[in-house]
Amino acid sequence: MFNLRYHVASLIAVFLALAVGLVLGTVVAEEGTITDQGAQLVSDLQKQFEDLRRDNADLREGLELDRAFAQDVVPLLIEERLASQTIIVLANAGRVDGLNATVTTIEEAGGIPVVVTLEQRGFGLSALADEHRTAVLDALAFWGIDGDVADDAGRLSAAVADTLANEWQQAGQRPLTDALVQAQVVGLSTETFGPARGVVVMAAWADAADPVAVGIGAAFSDDDLPVVAVETSGRETGVVTAATQLGYSAVDDIGTPQGEVSLVWILSGETRGYFGVRPEAEAPYPQMRTAE
Repeated sequence: MFNLRYHVASLIAVFLALAVGLVLGTVVAEEGTITDQGAQLVSDLQKQFEDLRRDNADLREGLELDRAFAQDVVPLLIEERLASQTIIVLANAGRVDGLNATVTTIEEAGGIPVVVTLEQRGFGLSALADEHRTAVLDALAFWGIDGDVADDAGRLSAAVADTLANEWQQAGQRPLTDALVQAQVVGLSTETFGPARGVVVMAAWADAADPVAVGIGAAFSDDDLPVVAVETSGRETGVVTAATQLGYSAVDDIGTPQGEVSLVWILSGETRGYFGVRPEAEAPYPQMRTAE
């Protein structure tokens, strides 16, 4: 059944048809003018395209030169700045973007990276078997921490973070580290290592920073040792956000020349802050200074 809406639609269709007819008639009448204008338009577009192609070639060549220059300069900016210093790298099991770049950068700066891999979130403290839980509490007691922390998950996590930071900063016995390794909730890239002089926090689960790893970073920071949370520019894991909330340093573009310099200069104690490519970063990289 016809209604007002259908009638209006029909009228609109008629007017559109008339408009198209008028346009086509005008085009036919002015065919020569349109043809000339079209030829000029094509010529102008071709010229603009050639200009853009030359500009792009120049930009590409410039970027390649800048990249090559950065790759040549970075080793000079980080060389021996971490000479013989042990650096703890806290990572999680599974995917960790930027881990290889972080380890390689520390080594190129003369440092000794020790990768501590968390096999479970928060070192799996909430699900330890009885024997391993007892070993953890015994290790905490070794350092004078009362066993009543076992009744409070938050206090236990904080005690473990503080104690691990303490153990890794000194030589000698590391009973808590040994207990966690025995419980298979922690893996070490090397069985023995010297006193740590800095820590890199990368451990995260489902885009949330590992709470105990973040706590270890805070403990190092409280002891006036350099701490830096690290992410790649392509993936946000939550560690940079957690670090900035706690007031220690961060780099969100590890794997780039700028990120490598930022990482090493923070770990060497020459600077601190949040460096990278995201809007929240303080600067793309630290202010450059030559070593004295």
